[in-house]
Amino acid sequence: MKIREAKTSDAKMISKFIQKCVDKINYKKYTSNQILAWKRDYSEEKINEKIKKRIFFCAYDEGKLIGTICLDKEYIYGMYIKSNLKRKGFGKELLKFVEDYANKLGMKKLKLNATPVAKRFYLKQGYKVIGKIKIEMGGCNFIETLMEKKLK
Repeated sequence: MKIREAKTSDAKMISKFIQKCVDKINYKKYTSNQILAWKRDYSEEKINEKIKKRIFFCAYDEGKLIGTICLDKEYIYGMYIKSNLKRKGFGKELLKFVEDYANKLGMKKLKLNATPVAKRFYLKQGYKVIGKIKIEMGGCNFIETLMEKKLK
């Protein structure tokens, strides 16, 4: 797997990738309105904005996009792994990459909002639950788990 910073020219590809991930992975835990709002939040235009404001990484395997993750200060956002590659170590490797990157920047901890689907994964990676958080996205509310990990 190769990881590189995203460019604004990647926005369309990233948008399509994340929207597919949302459809294939999260549809069981959310209403159709929530899924639509979520996908709108990852439109090409919004991805472009995120790339400009955050440190946005793309993961590739055999030249194909297989994952994304963003870092904004001490917060991780937008971690997605291609659905058919779940439980093959790619997510763990991508998360470790960002943790190492944050550590080199001098960060002492990272936080993230875990979806019900991802919570177990983050617990296995050493993240601790610190509470619940309500997020508004596209006019819909989402209840997620706020998690934190102290870096070494």
